[in-house]
Amino acid sequence: MNPLPLDDPVVVRLVQGLVRIGMVVLVHDSEDLRAGRILPHEVDDLVAAFIHLESQPFVKPGRVGFGGFSVGASLALLAAADPRLADRVAFVNAFGGYASAREMLVAIATRSAELQGQRVPWEPSEFAVQVFRKQLIDTAPTEEERARLWDLVESRAPSPAQVPALSPEGMAILAALTERDPAQVPGRLAALSPQAQALLDALSPSLQLHGLRARLFLMHDRADSYVPYTESRRLAAGAAGARLVRHTEFALFQHVTPSGELALRALVPQVWRLLGHLQAVLLEVL
Repeated sequence: MNPLPLDDPVVVRLVQGLVRIGMVVLVHDSEDLRAGRILPHEVDDLVAAFIHLESQPFVKPGRVGFGGFSVGASLALLAAADPRLADRVAFVNAFGGYASAREMLVAIATRSAELQGQRVPWEPSEFAVQVFRKQLIDTAPTEEERARLWDLVESRAPSPAQVPALSPEGMAILAALTERDPAQVPGRLAALSPQAQALLDALSPSLQLHGLRARLFLMHDRADSYVPYTESRRLAAGAAGARLVRHTEFALFQHVTPSGELALRALVPQVWRLLGHLQAVLLEVL
């Protein structure tokens, strides 16, 4: 969910492969994302990176787009829908992203995802739990209260003696992070502070899809434990029509990296599906 270092072999091989086939690649790096902080300024940084890339004389006009992985896929969608460049983004390939920050918190709190109007079991990775908890806890008013909230949510059984020491904002955060009833979690989130509400809205691509002009490609593994695959289905539903070109689900990855655990009989059709998706994306660029 947090980005790999720029010198990670996976990143290096991916970029080298894209360059070999004639693409120009700019890789965005973020200290905040590497620290598990998802902040709205990342969208501004991506917009600036796009504008810089398209201004280069060796870049083909009208063929510049975004490719994003995990949280980066969601941030790429937000940047692509930004009015400063929405009309100039050719495509977005979003792999393993989420549509709604609120629904991610509901899924993590209840260990379930919404599928066709029903809640189905979903077990999030511990890293996903920590990252999305952090987004809310960081909106608490003081460092002392943030530390107290971490102690309370990680104890899984908050002490009644500790809870009254929290501010109203802290109480709302604690209630949102410890509620397990799917029917109650949305109400808990609605009771959060205006600052927390604004953060969730700013980090939710589903609220900005109306501004997306780019051709959209979605990828998601159905066994993803970082972001439920139903989030890409939510994006697909919100971008149906001319913008949505391809939505591909796999049984091939661990979140956004190859799992390497499939038998050959199962592997071949998954790889074929992946190649078909990638060919469709490359046709937008080359």
